[in-house]
This record gives sequence, structure tokens and C-alpha cells, in this order.
Amino acid sequence: MTTVAAPSDRHRPRRRPPPCAGARCPTRIGTVGRHESSPALAGAESGMSMKILERTDNLLYMTPVQGEDRRPGPLTGPTSGSYPTFHQLRLFLLLVEEQHFGRAAARAFLSQPAFSKQIRALEDRLGVCLAERGKGPFRLTAAGHALIPAAESTLETHARMQALAEAADDSASRETPQNTVWPVPRQLPAGPGDFTGRERELAVLAATLRVGGADADRPTPVLVVTGPGGVGKTSVAVRAALDARDAFPDGQLYVEIGPGDREADVAARLLRALGVGGGAVPEPAERAALYRSLTADRRLLVVFDNVTSEDQVARLVPTGTGSAVLLTSRHPLTGLPAARRLTLGALPPEDARRLLVQIVGAERLARESATADELVRLCGGLPLALRIAAARLAGNPHWTVGRFVSRLADEHRRLDELRHRDLAVRASVNLSYQVLGPRARRLLAQIGLLDVPDFASWTATVLLECDIETAEDVLDELLAAHMLEVADPGHGAADGRFPRCRCHDLVRLFAREQAERELPAGEDDAVLDRALGAWLYLAERADAALPHGYFSRPGGGAVRHMLADDLTRSLLRDPLGWFDAERAALAALIAQATATGRTTAAWELAASLVAFYEFRAHYPDWGDTHRRVLDVVRAAGDRLGTAVILRGLGELYTGQDRIAESITCFRQARAIFGELGEEHSVAVCDNGLGHMYRVSGRYQDALDAFGSAARASACDGSVRTQAYALHCSGVTHLEQGRLAEAQDCFRTALTLASASGFRRGEAQSERGLGLLCTTTGELDQAQRHLSRALEIAQELGEPCGEANALQMLADVLVRQRKPAQARPLLHQCLRIYDQIGELFGRALTLHTLGELLQSEGRSAHAVDTLLKAAQIWAELGTPLRHGRTLRAVGDIHAAAGDLTEARVTWERALELLTPLATPEVEQLRERLVGQTLAD
Repeated sequence: MTTVAAPSDRHRPRRRPPPCAGARCPTRIGTVGRHESSPALAGAESGMSMKILERTDNLLYMTPVQGEDRRPGPLTGPTSGSYPTFHQLRLFLLLVEEQHFGRAAARAFLSQPAFSKQIRALEDRLGVCLAERGKGPFRLTAAGHALIPAAESTLETHARMQALAEAADDSASRETPQNTVWPVPRQLPAGPGDFTGRERELAVLAATLRVGGADADRPTPVLVVTGPGGVGKTSVAVRAALDARDAFPDGQLYVEIGPGDREADVAARLLRALGVGGGAVPEPAERAALYRSLTADRRLLVVFDNVTSEDQVARLVPTGTGSAVLLTSRHPLTGLPAARRLTLGALPPEDARRLLVQIVGAERLARESATADELVRLCGGLPLALRIAAARLAGNPHWTVGRFVSRLADEHRRLDELRHRDLAVRASVNLSYQVLGPRARRLLAQIGLLDVPDFASWTATVLLECDIETAEDVLDELLAAHMLEVADPGHGAADGRFPRCRCHDLVRLFAREQAERELPAGEDDAVLDRALGAWLYLAERADAALPHGYFSRPGGGAVRHMLADDLTRSLLRDPLGWFDAERAALAALIAQATATGRTTAAWELAASLVAFYEFRAHYPDWGDTHRRVLDVVRAAGDRLGTAVILRGLGELYTGQDRIAESITCFRQARAIFGELGEEHSVAVCDNGLGHMYRVSGRYQDALDAFGSAARASACDGSVRTQAYALHCSGVTHLEQGRLAEAQDCFRTALTLASASGFRRGEAQSERGLGLLCTTTGELDQAQRHLSRALEIAQELGEPCGEANALQMLADVLVRQRKPAQARPLLHQCLRIYDQIGELFGRALTLHTLGELLQSEGRSAHAVDTLLKAAQIWAELGTPLRHGRTLRAVGDIHAAAGDLTEARVTWERALELLTPLATPEVEQLRERLVGQTLAD
């Protein structure tokens, strides 16, 4: 014999006892006669309030007893087809049972107007005469006698259900009859079979739901899964609910809410799911209260999907413990008290690709791996877009992924392509768009016209032409609707007051469609012009405020859009930080300006970024923007713009040690500036040419160029340009061994830089003096100069200047025989130079590291390291540095007794240095002669 264990209390269906079971129920016929005859009782019965009448009316047909019909059967005979109200039947049976009151009390009660109206209403409703009224006792007609059994049955049912309702109100716990069983709803839909990713989000939801289901003393947790349309809110919520359902043995309720649904509509669906029959569902105002009563001590998981307003669900949160509520919404639902919110964003690329694999198949995607990655990018990681794309590919097995990607690549068609049957990205975005106010719609359309990847809140003041407070209010509306999102921390603004926002690529395409439909004619051009003018206005002021710029540049005719003075001051409190925050937006605007024929705005924006790009060593951005602009200014015949961009490229190639290209650009720019009469710009080009001549070993050409720049700058009062020219002249003299001239140039440059607040110039001159003292053997003094240079570079946040000072300090430490202190500085230099792609500095550092290794007696390692530096010098075409490094390699070979290798290396160094006439030339000749004599 098999024994079946009884289910645990945790999973046993809940039963509720009617409190009147086995006791007297005042609404039952047999109990009426047990009351004493009393006029007060008669008055109380006839004065039943409308509230009680409505309540009992609604409870009339609510019958949860298993096996019993939910509403009484049709009345037979003359009453067939109609249902009298509870109050009418109660008065009718009082009439029948009048003898239990005593004749006088019954007559006093039944003769009141309320009874007469009710009995007549009952007769009218049934279409028969139920009682004959005269001076004598009341007499029932045949129809009246036929109504008695149905009336008694109905009131018996009501008695049970009224007791159940009262039990729910009182939260009483009594013994449950075996035949009263509440249904256990299991309404969760099946989760998507191709669900992918969201591990972190599911872990957050699971932790909260598990606590909600297990902690009997904890208030009902409320979780809101929010995010833009198509991001997969429902899939995540359903998956989380399915994973947690075992923690809620009394059931799981799921309601998909429409935008027009009211609380009463939602409550009615919940009540029906809990076993409340159609006719027993109360009036709208009472449904939420009954729902809370029925769920007060049950452990339920309630999922509200696609909530549009807090009013739809706020009063439908179970008030007991052990339950949990999970909601999805495009809105944050901040009106729900103590709710926890989880915002979903786009899927990361790896999860997005896994979703495609689930639907399309791994083999098909593997054949076009790179194209599949492009498909993920074009869909922006949006699950809805990815599912549509995958469904279309699955439905067209003859398509290649590349064919579909080429269709999506056309921005004007992308939203048309991203639709499949009843799924469409455009329709999903439009649902959120339709609830926006007029200003929010306009701003979204204007944002769609800009190609910027993100933007700060101040941008909205320019687009809407309003104050910052109004602009931020409109942005908040767009953020709440998930038409925009706050950018990642890495995209933060210089000032926390102005957070950065971004627009999903597919939402941007939708916004552009709305701009074409809704914005007045010509406003698209006006919006872009205002935006370019505002960014140019701020970029020029930020550039002028940077501490390291050493020249000014001529301006073009692009229109500046001025911002309010207080807003401008607030934005540019940290000009370098402003550039950091706006870097990507500025590059995108330059590209958009060139694409739309706004040539002057393009080159002026690009020129305003040169000092920032150099300072941060953003060489890729620098090259991309300038080469793009150079093509359009040349095509437009803009001579001034061409010269300015060529000069900027000359500076870029200088930083990249591309000597020949740098010289070409500076020469071309200098010639155009000379034709246009831009003398200051000619001096700036001379400084650039002088630097390139110096590193190429063309010392006299370098000194001539620097001298020309210094004289022109002194005449026009360009102190910073003059200071830079003098510093570079000092370096040239130092490399030629003219120490006194070098010292004069460095000291004069330092004085000019300090007087003009040119902090970067101060650091340069301090490094120059430090290098001079190193050459003369004044190592302690060199260390003091270089330490000051390092402090300034770190204060400015300039990585290249910091690395230059560190390399020189390490060289001093090596000469002081302090290798343990020098080594970490050199490794720090290598990290910085590698990060910014600075080959010249890397070679300098390797040279110093080679000398450090030799000082430790590690000759083989020293030679290997020095030869790596020599290879870089050879690639860069810098004979001075190349020759000096080879001389050091020859010295190591000589010290090791390998005189043959030493001679070969010294001879190669002499070939490089002889044309430069440096002090090392005579030293090398003496060593070679001495070795020959020794042989």
C-alpha cells in the first residue's frame, strides 16, 4: 500500500471559514423569528443604508463553495428570467414570516413607505402580483408562494458570503471548512525561449523577490523595471518572476495593462483571477479594497506589465507580508512609495550577438562574422530591433547577412526595414513620443538633427532658445519617457550641474523623421547653425583660457551664438575639463559641418582644438578632424582656412615626429599667411619650422627661423610666441655646445613666460635650465629645475610635459648613481609615452634606461636597450639623437674589450654627427685615433 504524504503547509491551498458557520446568522430566515418583537428592530431593518444595500447586492452571487453555482438558478414559474435584489427578497420573506414578529410589530414594520416601495419594485421587476394588501392580514398570491424557495436559497448563499467578506475585513483566522477552497492563480506567461543576457539585472531582481517571498515580517517589496520601448522589460520581468515563483505558493498574478485601463479595470481582472465571479465583482470604487482584503494574508507574486501611471496600480499592492509586486513601465513611476527601480539599457555587443545566434543560427552568422557585428551596431543593441532583424533573416534563408546590413545602412530606410508582422521599432518609439508635451517633442526633433553622440544640458538652451531652468525641465520630461538617457560616467561634464544626455541611434532616426514632419521650413538649418555657433563660441573662449597656448590665430566669418554670461562662466570654470567633456561632440560637429557645406565653421572649430589636442596628445582625433577639413577648405578655395589647417597639421606631425610632413605643412601654411598679410601666423610657422630643423640637425636653419619668430613676436607684442622662440633657440645652442647662449635664452624665456602667465612656457624653460645644468655637471641644481617643471606639468595635467620632466630627472639620478630611484621614473615615462604614442620620448627614455643598465654592470641588456632607441631614432630621421646613442653603444663595447665592434659603432655615430658640428664629433675622432694608436 502506497502512502502519499500530505502537502506541507507552505504549499497547501488557503481556505477561509465563514464566521457564521455553526452560529446564528442574522440574515437567515430561521434566525429572524428568534428576535424579540420590537419597533426599534423594525425601524432598524427598514432604515438599511444604501451603502449596505450596495454591498449586499454585490455579494449576492459570490459563491466560492466548491461544486456550487456562482449565481442562483433561475426562478421558476412566474418569476423566470429575472433576479430580485437581496433587499427586496429580504423584505418579502419578512412578509412571509410576519407571524414570528407578532402581528402588531409586523404590521408596524411592513406598513412603512420603504416596504411599500420595495415590494412594488419587486412586483414590477417580476411582472407579477406577490401579495394582496388590505385591512386584514397580508395574503400571498400563488406567485408569492412560488418565490419562497428561491428566496430562501439566495439568502442562505448570501449569509455564507457575507461571513466570508467580514472574515477578510477582520483578518480573522478560524477553522476552514473542507469544502471552501480558494483558487491558486498561475498566470505567468511562458518566458521567451531565446532569452539572452541580463544576468546582472536578473540577480538584482532575484535577490529582492526571494526576500519578499520568504520574509513574513517584511512589507511587500515593489520593483519597477523601467526603460525605453523595445528594451525587453517584459521579458526580463517574466523571466525573473518565473525564477522566483516557488517563493509564492499562493500563486502568481499577471496583468497586462493597456494605456486606457483604470485601477477599477485592473482590480476587476485581479478579483476574477482570485475566484470572485462576474456578478460578485463590486462597484469600481470598492474593488481595490476587496482585492486587498482577499490578498492580505496570502503569499502572492503580482506582475503588472506595461504600467503607464501610478494611479493604475498604487492601491493594488498587497498590504500583508510575504508577497511581492513587479512592474514594467516606460516611466519611472516615482509616485510609488518605497519602490525600487531597475533601468534597462541596450544589450552589450556580446549578448546582442548571442541573441542573434539563438534565432538565426551560429553557423550562418559565423560565415559573416564581421557583418554580424555591424548588424548588432546598426540595431543599437536594442532587443526589439535585434529580434526583428533576426526574424527577417530567419524568414529569408536565401539572404546573406551582408544583404540585410546594406539595407539597414541607409538611415532613411532603417526604421522601415526594422519591422516584422506586428513588431516595429518605429511604432514602439512612437508610443513614448505621443505622451510628450509640445516643447519636449520639439526638442527631441531638434536633437535628432545633430550628429553629436552626447550633449550637456546647456545645449537645450540653444536649441529651444530659452533659459537653463526651462531647458532642464524639458530634458527631464524626455529622460522620464526614456527618449533620452543620461550618459555613462565616462561622458560626464566638467560641471556636475550640467549632466550629459544621449539619444539611442534608432530614437535619433525617429526624431529626424519628426523634424521633417513637424518643424517649420528652414528651422533644420537654423538649429544646426545655432548649435555650431554655440559650440564655437564656447570652444574659442575655453581655448583662450588654457594656460599653455602660445599663439593666437586669425578668425573666419562663422557666426557665433553667444550664451548668457553667467552660464558661460559656469561652463568654462574649468576650460580643460570642458574640452574633455565636449571632445566627442566637437569632432562630430566638425564632421557634420564639413558634410553640410559649412566650411568656415568647420575649420574654425578644428583650429580651436589644436592646443587641447596637443596638450592631451589626442593625435588620432587631431588628424581625423584636420585632414577632413583640409579637403573641404581646399575644394572651397578658402585660403585662410587652408593655411590655418595646414599649420595645425604641421603641429600634429611635429608631435608624431613625422619631420618631413611637418616641414611641408609649415612651409605651405607660411606662404599663404604671408600672401594674406598674417604676420603673427607667419611667426608661428617659423617656430614650427625651427623646431623641425633642429631635430633634423639643421641648426643654422633652426636658429634663423627662431630668430625671425622672436623678432616678429616682439614687434606685435605676442609675448608667449616670443618666449617659445627663445626657449627653442636655447635648446639649439645647448645641442651645439654653446652653453652661455643657451643659458641667456632659457632665462629670458622663463622671465617672459612667468610675466605673461604662460605656465607651459615656464615648464619648458625650467626643463631647458635643468638640461643645461645636467650638461655642466650641476646635478643638484638640475634636479631643482626639473622638479619645478614636473610640478607645473602635473598641475596642468599635461602627460607629455610630465613624462619629459620625469625622463630628465631619471637621467640626473643615473648620473648621481641612484639607479633604484631612477628605474621607476623611467618605467612611468614609458607608460605615458606609449599611451600617447610619443616615439621621440620613448627613445629618450630607452637611452637613459640603457645607461642605467650599464651603470649596474648589465652590459648586454644595456646594448639591447640602446639599440632599440637607435632604431627609433633612425625611423624618425633624427641624426643627433641617433648618433649620440650609437656613441654610447660603442663605449660599452670598448669597456667590454670588444674594440672591433666599438670602432664600427663609433664610425657610424661619427657619420651622423659630423654634419651637425656637435661637440661629440671631436670626442669621437679622438677615440678612434686613440684606438688606432693602441692597435
